[in-house]
Amino acid sequence: MQNQLEKLGYSPNQAKIYLAVLELGQTTVGPIVKKTGLHRQIVYNTLEELEKCELLQSTIKNNRQNFEIIDPQKIID
Repeated sequence: MQNQLEKLGYSPNQAKIYLAVLELGQTTVGPIVKKTGLHRQIVYNTLEELEKCELLQSTIKNNRQNFEIIDPQKIID
């Protein structure tokens, strides 16, 4: 699946993080870092890029930033 996302024009980090959030559901940065093995700052930067592309959204819950996929159908469109 990561290869297909990269063929659509997403960077390897964007594809990896998108798939991690898709699998984890609503989550904070820590589990994404653990799942992807990427540096925390790379994860934050990439999450911001994905949010600008309107592929995921962030919310504040219990004073922590949470991320979740908005609509997986958007990738297909």
